[in-house]
Amino acid sequence: FPGVDRTIVLLEGSGMRLDSAAWHADMDTLFEPVHFPGEIAIDCTLAKGPTRDFNLMVRRHVARAQFTVVRQDAVTLPAADATLCYVAVGAVDVVAATGTTVRINSDCTWIGQRDATDDLRNVRIAPVDAHAVALVATFHRITA
Repeated sequence: FPGVDRTIVLLEGSGMRLDSAAWHADMDTLFEPVHFPGEIAIDCTLAKGPTRDFNLMVRRHVARAQFTVVRQDAVTLPAADATLCYVAVGAVDVVAATGTTVRINSDCTWIGQRDATDDLRNVRIAPVDAHAVALVATFHRITA
C-alpha cells in the first residue's frame, strides 16, 4: 500500500507476527497498536488460530492521524478535522465541547467531522466502566 500509513491493533485471538525483510512485530497483546508504512511488504503468521483486528489505513498525502487507546481514564482529544472512535469493549461517552453526550457501545463507531459549527475542539472520550476500551484516531488534512 504505497503512500499509506498503517496502524493495526489486535482485538481478539492469540496474536500474530508481522515480518518483512527489515522489520518485524510480535502482536500478542490485545489493544496495543503497531504502526508501519504501507510500502513494506508484510508476511503474517498467526500464533494459534484466527484473530480479529482493527486496521487503520491513512493516505499520507491526504491526512495525518494521531492514534490513541482510551482505557479507564477520560481523554480530551486535540482539535482535529475529523475523529473516529471505535469501541472495542464496553461503552464510552463522547462528550462535545457543547456538553452534548453520545454513548457508543461495544463494536460501534462514532465519527465526527469539523464543519462551520463544530471544529472538534475539546471532544472528550470517557469510558463508562473500568473495562471499556476505545480506539481513537484524530485526523488532520494535509494542505498544499
